[in-house]
Amino acid sequence: MGSRRRAPRRCGTRQQRVPFSWIEARYGLAVRLESLIRRLGVATRPPRDVWERGLAQEVAWWEAWIDGDGRRWPEVYRERLDPTAALAEPVLAECIEAISSTRVSILDVGAGPCTSLGKTYPGKQLEITPVDPLAEEYNRLWARKGIAPPVPTRACRGEELRARFGSGRFDIAYARNALDHTADPALVIRNMVGVVRCGGFVVLRHSANEAVKADYRGLHQWNFSIRGADLVIRRLRRTVNVSELLRGEVSEHCDLLRDEQGEWIIAVFVKRSGRASPSHGATEPPA
Repeated sequence: MGSRRRAPRRCGTRQQRVPFSWIEARYGLAVRLESLIRRLGVATRPPRDVWERGLAQEVAWWEAWIDGDGRRWPEVYRERLDPTAALAEPVLAECIEAISSTRVSILDVGAGPCTSLGKTYPGKQLEITPVDPLAEEYNRLWARKGIAPPVPTRACRGEELRARFGSGRFDIAYARNALDHTADPALVIRNMVGVVRCGGFVVLRHSANEAVKADYRGLHQWNFSIRGADLVIRRLRRTVNVSELLRGEVSEHCDLLRDEQGEWIIAVFVKRSGRASPSHGATEPPA
């Protein structure tokens, strides 16, 4: 019997197929490492520094939103630019109903390029003053597009509200998904209490634990949550019980609501009479 012939060997280096699971593992490790480095940066840098570093990313997001007519949210874009849009925030509507005057002044804190609040409400004349620290950038973007929002946003940081407007200027101060972006949300909330009149309302609506969900990217560095019946805000290495901070100055109600957009932390503070909030610097009346 003759010997069995072997197939000729191929020249060159033999390549082995890398298991896909190994590639996934390497990628997952890189993502987790990036997240750890980002969290360490947030934990070790002052909140103001983190806030300043995230401003460019925030402007870029809204620039794409304006240039893209709302991108994936065209109906929101149209509603924000509609001067006849009805106010649809249910918590805010309850507060408006409790105000006897037909004229209701609302300060919208961290309003972005244009307020998300509707401009009309049955039987009431709404006077909305939107403020945002990036207002000048947003107004430049609107001018480039040739559009003027029905209620232009004014430039003001939440940490400077009382210096800008003084005490007791508004019936309601409102913020939606904005204070988790600030350098000092506890100070912003105290200022919001300061600028509303006695018996006025501070209404906060924020996505629960947004900084964790966003993995501390961009301006997201604070988480809103409820502990017992108290509103608590926290970031890496710092926690503030807002309810304890304001105890004696306000009555409050905090709640966790769920809808198709997720979990919301709702806080409503009613400013009590008999304790005046100090005014700092010059004042400016609402629009």
